[in-house]
Amino acid sequence: MLAAAQEEMALRAALRSLAPADRIAVVLHDAEGWRAAQVGQLLGISTDAANKRVQRARTRLISALAGPEASTLNPATGACRDARAHAHALLDGTLDDTTRAEVQQHLDTCPSCPAALQAAAGVLSALQSEHGAIPVPQPLRGKLDELIREADERP
Repeated sequence: MLAAAQEEMALRAALRSLAPADRIAVVLHDAEGWRAAQVGQLLGISTDAANKRVQRARTRLISALAGPEASTLNPATGACRDARAHAHALLDGTLDDTTRAEVQQHLDTCPSCPAALQAAAGVLSALQSEHGAIPVPQPLRGKLDELIREADERP
């Protein structure tokens, strides 16, 4: 059980080492089963570009898992608790700009926060970036709520 926990922490740290768009692409494609066309649409890129992004993200993920930094993980901090506390407000879009930026920055770099919470925040960030604020479609909103609930239940 300890080995599995360490492997999960290493995977989370490796995912956090990826650029947000790469993390979104590989998590949605490989873990959530999205097609490259769907990932491309979310990220505002072509299907071919989405396929390439997923491939590059996988390569970077494997490299990060093989690197020495994968075994040096920081424990969760008060900032992690704050990020989790703001997760629903982040999804609802009710955070002020400063708090939203702080929470997003923490989730983009923290080796201890749940990967599911980071993925949810990354999807929201992608929806709100280049194209202005795009409303979160209801099926995606339900999935993001589920990811946030799962993250809340983790220690």
